[in-house]
Amino acid sequence: MSNLPRVAAAVAALLLLGTAAYHGTFYNEVSQSIANSSADAFLKRAVPAFWIFLSWHLAALALACVWAAVRGGPAARPLVCFTALVVTGDTLWLLTQRGFFAGTALLALAAICLAVAGLTWQAA
Repeated sequence: MSNLPRVAAAVAALLLLGTAAYHGTFYNEVSQSIANSSADAFLKRAVPAFWIFLSWHLAALALACVWAAVRGGPAARPLVCFTALVVTGDTLWLLTQRGFFAGTALLALAAICLAVAGLTWQAA
């Protein structure tokens, strides 16, 4: 088996972890901004929770990519393909909600890496 799928999964993991970490660094700023706003009490609790959830979501996807890159067996292919679909969906959703910016680009690059990994992974 070529190393390309494993390397692509590892690169995707790094992109996802980096994006998750960068996104998470703004948690306090977002929490303070919404707390000091005139937003409804529900939103004041929900927005910070959703903010940190995205960071955890990306970190969990990265963990799946790390497992696939390290294990590298044929059984990892379905996980890589599923992860590629999830990251592609995240990218498209973010693109429709926020438009194109650095976060969208990083997710798109991770999705491309995962698509390459999934398409080139040796099937069981």
